[in-house]
Amino acid sequence: MITAQAEDGRKVILYEDVRWEYVQENDFKSINKQEYDFRRINLGASKKQVKASETEELLTEENTDYLEYRGNVAGMEARIAYHFQLNRLSGATIKLEEGKNVDRNTYLTEFYSLKAALNKKYGKSTEDNMLWRNNHYKNSPADLGLALMSGHVAIHSHWATDAMTIMLLIDGKNNKIDFVIEYIGEVAAYLVDNKDSILQIMQDL
Repeated sequence: MITAQAEDGRKVILYEDVRWEYVQENDFKSINKQEYDFRRINLGASKKQVKASETEELLTEENTDYLEYRGNVAGMEARIAYHFQLNRLSGATIKLEEGKNVDRNTYLTEFYSLKAALNKKYGKSTEDNMLWRNNHYKNSPADLGLALMSGHVAIHSHWATDAMTIMLLIDGKNNKIDFVIEYIGEVAAYLVDNKDSILQIMQDL
């Protein structure tokens, strides 16, 4: 079972046997603990609904399955990319910009601040890892920021809900930082596997 939005904004449940039905707002909130899957939108929304919900600067929509914005996330400049399957939102990628942070440890503070916010929204992370490529600073916690910017280590955390998987990643190389939040919707695989049936459902809405 997945949840989606019709063009008129009403919430819809799509079942594995391709049945569908509208749901009342209170019922929908009992299915989805969060009001939105991320930002101000739910997975399964149309491209038109995403554009209506997003207030940041639209950069590109060259591809039918892609929308990119420039905006602010958690007080940091960011590129926000929405991904679509069959005109339905299947996931998103948020790439945070480096900004003017010259203190390498500031990035770690921001990472753990974002992790705390994601824990609050989605529950405790299901997986937390440090991937060491070079062990030179591995036993020196005070140098973790240096190890990160040198490309010696990548840090990532994961969350899982009924609708999607979320990954928070911070990585670096040559004193540059990659800071990414990835939302991967279960709806993407469902839409691909049931393309013909879903197309018919959407025509009937």
